Amino acid sequence: QLLEEGEASLALVPGYLTKDANRAELASLGAVAYEPLWIFYHPDAFEGQPLTLLSQLAGKRVSIGAPDGKTHPLAVQLLSDSGITAETATLLDLPAQQAAGQLLQGDVDVVMLLEPYQAGIVQELLNAPDVELASLARIEAYTTRQRALTAVTLPAGIVDLGRDIPSEDKTLLASATNLVMRRDLNQTMGRSMLIASLLLDSQGDYFSKPYSFPNLEETDLPVLKEYV
Repeated sequence: QLLEEGEASLALVPGYLTKDANRAELASLGAVAYEPLWIFYHPDAFEGQPLTLLSQLAGKRVSIGAPDGKTHPLAVQLLSDSGITAETATLLDLPAQQAAGQLLQGDVDVVMLLEPYQAGIVQELLNAPDVELASLARIEAYTTRQRALTAVTLPAGIVDLGRDIPSEDKTLLASATNLVMRRDLNQTMGRSMLIASLLLDSQGDYFSKPYSFPNLEETDLPVLKEYV
């Protein structure tokens, strides 16, 4: 929104949002990393059964993020695709930190977060003893319906080998974060940001091999050749 209003010249934007961006004013300098959609839940709310389908959220208390946040639009769309709406579940527009606190206290059954692995709130919930991370089944159905999403795997034991967290591979959905610019951005600044992205993002992480990012493929916005 700040980009389209001219209040910012450059921003990191979840890839799934770029399909609706103003292509006349905005362009992409490429995708720079995968940002997973983390779905944390209380096992007791599901009677000990693993959460693998979003349709299982019927009747549950689900935090989908603040209305002006990056998680909210994606959560609403994915839940709607699975028949989960405000009529079939209690959908809570909670900011991430508040949602995490309520999940830990047992006041919320499920929290959905679009955040990088390194985010403090993600690390807190990954290491919380009474919280589980959902591993989604039917992953190809999700990625086929939402072309801007990719399936990624969080390997078993990667969070903490000593405590075996997670105890099995977890299949997650992820959106490729884009470095989005206004078309009137100074070319020198644009090229400098791209070089910085090459230095910072090319080493890879738990969800991408080295030199997977930055790339010019995982974006719905045009890429201007004078910047790359």
